[in-house]
Amino acid sequence: NFRSLLKAFNVDLQSRSFWDVVRKQLQSAIRGEMSHSEIAQLCAALTLWRRFFQHQDTHERLAIITTCLPVPRRSLLPPLISVDRTSFLRSSAAQILNMSQEQLLSRVIIQYQGEAGIDGGGLT
Repeated sequence: NFRSLLKAFNVDLQSRSFWDVVRKQLQSAIRGEMSHSEIAQLCAALTLWRRFFQHQDTHERLAIITTCLPVPRRSLLPPLISVDRTSFLRSSAAQILNMSQEQLLSRVIIQYQGEAGIDGGGLT
């Protein structure tokens, strides 16, 4: 159930956002700040997360996720992610994990390193 999922990620009643707690844990893992046992615990929590959503209807999954997220506010400039095509995941993961929930829900501009254009659905 959802309570066991919250417990697996060490989310308590004082936590303001489930997503902030999970994002901080993933950032710590990427920066190498976690011990092997903490990484194992995080992997177990992510597995539990996958199992939790595995049996949910796609619409139910989306409803659960969106109810946990705040309504986005429009900022003047959309967030920019600089991506290396040869190592897409490595070059983008840390940038994405450092984005706020508001930025994640907004339009994101992707710029490929070494390319003059910006990805706006097609290179311009």
